[in-house]
Amino acid sequence: MKLKMILAALVVLSLSSSGAFAQAGTPITSIPSWEVASEFNDSANPSGVWSYCTKLTTFATSCSPLSAPYAEMYDPTDIVGWTDPTGSGATIAHNVHPVPFTTSNPYPITVPAHALAMSPGAGGQYAVLRFKAPAKGSYKISGQFYVLDATNFGPGVYWNTTDVEIVKNSTTSVFSSTTDYLFGLKWTSFTSKTVVMNTGDTLDFQVGYGSNGNNYFDTDGLNAVIEKIK
Repeated sequence: MKLKMILAALVVLSLSSSGAFAQAGTPITSIPSWEVASEFNDSANPSGVWSYCTKLTTFATSCSPLSAPYAEMYDPTDIVGWTDPTGSGATIAHNVHPVPFTTSNPYPITVPAHALAMSPGAGGQYAVLRFKAPAKGSYKISGQFYVLDATNFGPGVYWNTTDVEIVKNSTTSVFSSTTDYLFGLKWTSFTSKTVVMNTGDTLDFQVGYGSNGNNYFDTDGLNAVIEKIK
């Protein structure tokens, strides 16, 4: 018994000296962070640091609100969000369920649990998820755009091709890439991108209709975490 007590005391002493236990009176701080999918709001736009809008070009200064409520035609209570009131088709929606959901339309897609689905407009309008910096500082961005719609009618017909970007203040490209399901480009990642922002600066996560010039089957998902590191 005495040996067990001595060994336990040594473990506690070791953890304490290594910093595993916080010293009394030492504040534990957390890094402010935001996550695009879990914080998506299908009942208010804007919502906190987020807003949902559409613009005509990569660096357009005007971003018109996606102000019309959206409900997927075949699954109106399962995939909901916001769409362009002009009818362009630019839409940002999400799976409301805590499990993956497969749509019941003629060309079904499976949306992961609580995941976002971003679709560009028929005339090249971007679907834009906008982050507005709540304070001055350095922000780290990590995540991925990925193909949700795997419908593929082959070359010269229709399949998922999108151009995807992250743009600061509508002027500066932070990240730019493409998806192309036919040629195996099913996802594109951005890892630990650091951006210095002033209060009120914006970051646009946006999806356009890509190289084939139409928005058929161009629904992409987005995972992204933003952390204020300084």
